[in-house]
Amino acid sequence: SSLEQAAAAAAQTRTSAADRARQKLAEFEARHGRTVRVRATGGVVLSSGGYVFARELMQRYGGPYADTAPLGTIGDDGAALRLGEAVGAATGQLDRYAASRFICPPDAFVCGVLVNSRGERICDETLYGATLSANIVESGGGTAYLVIDHDLWLQAKEDMRHDERLRTKPPWRVLSGRENHVVFRKGTAWLNRWVNRSKARTLRKLARRADIDAAGLEATVARYNADAAGGARDAEGKDPKYVRALTSPPYYAIDVSVGSVLFPAPCLTLGGLRVEGRAGAVRDADGSTVPGLYAAGRAAVGISSRSYVSGLSTADCVFSGRNAGRAAATAAATAPA
Repeated sequence: SSLEQAAAAAAQTRTSAADRARQKLAEFEARHGRTVRVRATGGVVLSSGGYVFARELMQRYGGPYADTAPLGTIGDDGAALRLGEAVGAATGQLDRYAASRFICPPDAFVCGVLVNSRGERICDETLYGATLSANIVESGGGTAYLVIDHDLWLQAKEDMRHDERLRTKPPWRVLSGRENHVVFRKGTAWLNRWVNRSKARTLRKLARRADIDAAGLEATVARYNADAAGGARDAEGKDPKYVRALTSPPYYAIDVSVGSVLFPAPCLTLGGLRVEGRAGAVRDADGSTVPGLYAAGRAAVGISSRSYVSGLSTADCVFSGRNAGRAAATAAATAPA
């Protein structure tokens, strides 16, 4: 289909751009980089970030998250994992990720129904982005569709009309990237309404075009509509003001899979080297600590490795970094001359 061709072309463009960026960085490092050797007498603290930019590690551990858009810096290249494993360090929570799958704005979208390829409803559509993506992975293997009707499609258009206007922003702010949050919101809302979706007059035809189980989708929407019409509590606990019966054709199925090319879900890694929490000392496979080695932040298993909300990695980095730095400094002060 034209949508599949567009997605494939976008994926190829993204891969080519990433390859060119890596080549330019390699050339820059070769031209200006220099090797510095440091002898650590007390300990080494690994705090080089995660591994979301290490594509081979993402392919090995990422599962449904492997092809998500990376969220981080080029320093998130898995260096800490490789260094730690080279001296026998143990790793943990490498299957844990946080992908920012926010389906609103526009607010109208959260009134729809989020389903997997079997047509089963996944969860409350208003959940926080990282929680939403985790549910999509656990319920649908990373594949999900947001089903709305034409009334919600029109309401989404109206919602975005009242959103921030780029035309009111100074051009220099837009060109400098300071308004990227508005650009992303506007762009994804437009793509999801016009490109990144299937459309049909009936739910059965919609299911066929989006490759969703038709019987499952019809049953799910029927239950959702019955609860909405009868004023019953939403089965997933969604706030009643976001529960709207889907009865106005045509219907739309928006691809909100975590690996969607046209609707990126920026992702960061949450696993890393296993550590003793009070000092940040890195553990080996037997649970003992590796002498002189410490890890902090997203280089280590930490506070946010099991559940993530925005900003938690900053708090985790400060907490674990202070612990590891204090422990390494103490070890250095007491080390033999």
